[in-house]
Amino acid sequence: MGIEAINPFELPLLNTVILLSSGVTVTYAHHSLIQGNRKGVLYGLIASLALAVVFTIFQGVEYAVSSFTISDGAFGSCFYFSTGFHGLTHVAPTSLFIFILLFNKLIKKEDKIRYQIKNTALVVESNNKSIKLDKNFIQWLVGFTDAEGNFNISLKGLNQNSYNSLNITFQIGLHIDDLYILEYIKDKLNCGSISISENRCNFFVNDQKSLINVILPIFKYTELKSSKYFQFLIFENAVNLLINKKHLSPEGRLKILEYYKEIKIVNLNSTARENMEIEQY
Repeated sequence: MGIEAINPFELPLLNTVILLSSGVTVTYAHHSLIQGNRKGVLYGLIASLALAVVFTIFQGVEYAVSSFTISDGAFGSCFYFSTGFHGLTHVAPTSLFIFILLFNKLIKKEDKIRYQIKNTALVVESNNKSIKLDKNFIQWLVGFTDAEGNFNISLKGLNQNSYNSLNITFQIGLHIDDLYILEYIKDKLNCGSISISENRCNFFVNDQKSLINVILPIFKYTELKSSKYFQFLIFENAVNLLINKKHLSPEGRLKILEYYKEIKIVNLNSTARENMEIEQY
């Protein structure tokens, strides 16, 4: 008696649609995760979080306009308990979990290596696009790098133990007649640039995201067989400092100087790898 129930075809119906829509977006994120589509995961989770926030706001509005309280009979107790319990045990914790996941895994640490290794392929993140690299291509590229490629650390404005800027580069240099090979590599990796000087052409990758998300995973997936392997180990240490911008700290800058000197020594005193197993085909 005296209690006016909320019309279920007004705000409750809208909130039901929002709730079901969040189920669609989080399912999209789930399937994107299975397929290795990072962008789909990101968009799906953001949409789910936004819908959860809107749902919570509308639920608050519903509480504010209600003409009854939790102490107004059995109806009020059941209404506030069921909707409130749903919000406290389901909507709020899930929203908080999605927010933490987005912040820590996809935004705050977006420069971390994100790749998926399978038996026959390597999936890497190149220019915000998931690229599937065939195992045969990777083995060919690594072998080609053993012969024609190199990993380099260069410092501009170097003065004893200080420098102005850092450039970490993976590159492959060929005669201009073989330019089509470098174009093929560039297209497959979806990153890097090609420079031409007289009768020489050079494919190089020096942007941080491509070094972290493409180049490093490739040479961790299949090891180099020549002395370039030792070059890569130093290169890997330097690239790892780029993650979370550690190369900008005083300790990181000293480490970069150390790697810069080490890679020069390796280049001057190349030594063959010992006990290296060569795959038979």
